Amino acid sequence: MLESGKGGLRLGEHERHEFSLKKDDTVAFIPDGDDIFYKEWWVEDSLGTRHKVPKSTEYIRDLWK
Repeated sequence: MLESGKGGLRLGEHERHEFSLKKDDTVAFIPDGDDIFYKEWWVEDSLGTRHKVPKSTEYIRDLWK
């Protein structure tokens, strides 16, 4: 979650937020368990609807090349 320490990041209508992701951002390291490799990215709107980032699966794959 973006700005998770502050309770999340809320954008207004038509407001943008840009950030860069690195290869390590696609993995969740779980103590005493299997690591989780994310396969797609999505954003969640204020109504709780998730929207997949177009081509996110390809972008993640490209980060690992």
